[in-house]
Amino acid sequence: MEGWCLRKYHNTMKIKTILFIAAFVFFITGCTFTEEVSMTPVSLPEATVGKPYRVEVTINTEGGIIGGFNAPVSPSNSGLGIDVCNPNDSTKNALSCVVIQGVPKDTTQITINISGNIIPEHGVIYKVRKVFDKTYIIQVKEAE
Repeated sequence: MEGWCLRKYHNTMKIKTILFIAAFVFFITGCTFTEEVSMTPVSLPEATVGKPYRVEVTINTEGGIIGGFNAPVSPSNSGLGIDVCNPNDSTKNALSCVVIQGVPKDTTQITINISGNIIPEHGVIYKVRKVFDKTYIIQVKEAE
């Protein structure tokens, strides 16, 4: 009977040790959540062929730093491009405000996909991966 109790005790301790190690690994590596942050405006106004176009887009970084950024314009020869709102801004949050600007060349549909991720400025035990990914469509109309 004594041997049986001893084995049961060792098995229970093994299980508790495994659970403790699993919890410790989970705690150290953290868990990751993905959260999408907002961008404004929700949609972009129409553009007119041959007329200057300029719209600012703001990415809500929620106190973080933009770590990755991508903003392809399609078609690439549309006459519109993307840049930071303030080219003289060399701070870590310069990309939180971008401007879509230029002079559209043709009546077409221009697509701009602004995407990337935000790195939190503070260390946390759990990780919240914040991303932004928005596709804007600009209709270009003929000049009146």
